[in-house]
Amino acid sequence: MARATIFLSPCFVVLLAFGSWAHAGEAQPAAADPALEERVTALATELRCLVCQNQTLADSNAPLAVDLRNQIRERLRGGASERDIRYRSAARL
Repeated sequence: MARATIFLSPCFVVLLAFGSWAHAGEAQPAAADPALEERVTALATELRCLVCQNQTLADSNAPLAVDLRNQIRERLRGGASERDIRYRSAARL
């Protein structure tokens, strides 16, 4: 039993290290425009994720929520207002 513990411990450490590295890719990109990111976050806290129960787009890590936050960012960057985005989001439901 002690031998199995000795063998599993290094494997466990490697898995933890790999897991930490794998999650590093999920971090939000550094904001080139902090004002834009603030607007994206404000809108994302108002809109609900379509696949997560009772989570906002800001709180959800679902791929759809990430995609929708990116779409919000692109639309704001393209000149759309927060009101336009809210209206179009509600109209699609």
